[in-house]
Amino acid sequence: MILGSEWTAYHLTKAGWVLGDKQREFAPLLSRPAPDDRLLSVVNKVSPRQFGTSEMVQREVWRAEDELLIKKMLDQYGPAPLKL
Repeated sequence: MILGSEWTAYHLTKAGWVLGDKQREFAPLLSRPAPDDRLLSVVNKVSPRQFGTSEMVQREVWRAEDELLIKKMLDQYGPAPLKL
């Protein structure tokens, strides 16, 4: 899946947010397997905008079925980091 030249994945687990795969422009993919106990996975991507600026875009890419546990962990740890 091509997401852009720079992106980072984060996974929500019972222990909090865990860093996942990371891609930087002109660098090899830093691959980290998704944790077996992940509840939610998001990808942060730098998206170009008009006039040469860019913005961070976060997209959910995977979600477990246990909505109550996801809500509990989001209440405890907050939203995913909005950074590369």
